[in-house]
Amino acid sequence: MDTTNPPGNGRQCIDCLDRFFTEAGFETKVLGRVPERPQLITRLKGQGTAPPALLYGHLDGVTTDKQSITVQI
Repeated sequence: MDTTNPPGNGRQCIDCLDRFFTEAGFETKVLGRVPERPQLITRLKGQGTAPPALLYGHLDGVTTDKQSITVQI
């Protein structure tokens, strides 16, 4: 799924991930000031016998299209 920013298309990706995590048994919450750029928070509750783990990611990649790099040796 292309989420390159601009335009981002984050809503479509967040909706897909929300369904995936919900079906896998995670608690999910979609938040955001702007409907087109939401954030997804998921939680898989443990048994409380181990330290928590936090995973973080982002969707708004930046394209390198029409960019070039000049290297001098």
